[in-house]
Amino acid sequence: MDIDELVRAARPRTAPGWARSEAGQRVLDGVVAAPPGRSGAVRLTPARPARRLLLAGALPAVAVAAAGAVFLTSTTSDPVPHTNGPAPATGSASPQSSAAPSPTRPATPMTARQMLLAAAEQSAAHPAGSGRYWVVRKVNGNPVEVGPPGRRYTINDRRIMEEWNATGPVDPSILLMQRDAGAGPATDADRAAWEADGSPTQWTVPPSSPGTDPFVIDAAAGPWTRRPNTGSRPDVPGAIQYYLGGRAYTVAQLAALSTDPRKLARQLGGMIQAGGIEVPGNHSLFQAAKDLVAYLPAPPEVRAAAYRVLAEIKGTQSLGEVTDQQGRVGQAVAFVRRDDGGRWYQTRLIIDPATGQALAEEIWDVGSGAKPGKTPKLRFYDLIARAEFTDEDVPATGDR
Repeated sequence: MDIDELVRAARPRTAPGWARSEAGQRVLDGVVAAPPGRSGAVRLTPARPARRLLLAGALPAVAVAAAGAVFLTSTTSDPVPHTNGPAPATGSASPQSSAAPSPTRPATPMTARQMLLAAAEQSAAHPAGSGRYWVVRKVNGNPVEVGPPGRRYTINDRRIMEEWNATGPVDPSILLMQRDAGAGPATDADRAAWEADGSPTQWTVPPSSPGTDPFVIDAAAGPWTRRPNTGSRPDVPGAIQYYLGGRAYTVAQLAALSTDPRKLARQLGGMIQAGGIEVPGNHSLFQAAKDLVAYLPAPPEVRAAAYRVLAEIKGTQSLGEVTDQQGRVGQAVAFVRRDDGGRWYQTRLIIDPATGQALAEEIWDVGSGAKPGKTPKLRFYDLIARAEFTDEDVPATGDR
């Protein structure tokens, strides 16, 4: 189960700081504490029957026919190794992901297709994993504007989630969560403005919508909570659901996916259609393949096939070398789509092509004009600090 996907799907087109608002906390509590059989899924009331258009980065969707149609060879060329350790636990400055020149960058940048095919080769070379748990540790955050009038600056409001999903019926599945992981200035320029503001360690943010209360963001990290992960399928004891294309599947079902990219694209199209979510264009297939390579316990050969699916989706763009919000360097690919409100959003997947590991996912606001704007603004990010099988015991907290 990808909790962050469910949280993003359940929220509206958000104001900054939504995750800390009263409404946001209720959604998060509903996701992590749902009773068995509900799988923690938060359902939205659709504006129209059988149609749910969500913020970019929410649950993927597309019709089956589109899955075959996107397999027209794409040659789009728009212009640190993955770590299994924790992200910084303090509110240190985090860079906006950028494509600044690097002495290590090739003279001729790779196209999105070339980079994704290279990542596929590396991913396929990894040995298949196994263990008592599938562990995913993610640092997610969103920028929030704070400070006095005329001297505003941006801080990153951060949370950490660590899912320990049992692969068998004996071990319990556990969610470790730190709602307040320590906020801090987003960039060096923001740090300078923060220091000019007296280096506050706490910020009060006005209500994000009428009828809600102000909320407080702390620079200090807060306590961890430990809860059972109640996403088990009642008909398969001990088996955890993993959301893909709007529906839930077991590890065995993910392992049975095709390693042929064309067949996998058709399978994903069928899963997405069964999920009952409709989004025009190829964005939904991009989302489903992205989830397979970044978050889900798919075998190396299936993950490699998912990279090859991404490589052939028309509309996938290369952003070249970027830096994620933890300062790790990788190659980014992106897909832009327009939401129901007429706003453009860009989903970025940052990859280490040398290892085939996904480093981060980011959602950027690119305006509301007739076309996407040229000055995107970061809205949300996931840093993938760990995604692997293990035989370790579940720790008491996520502190590392």
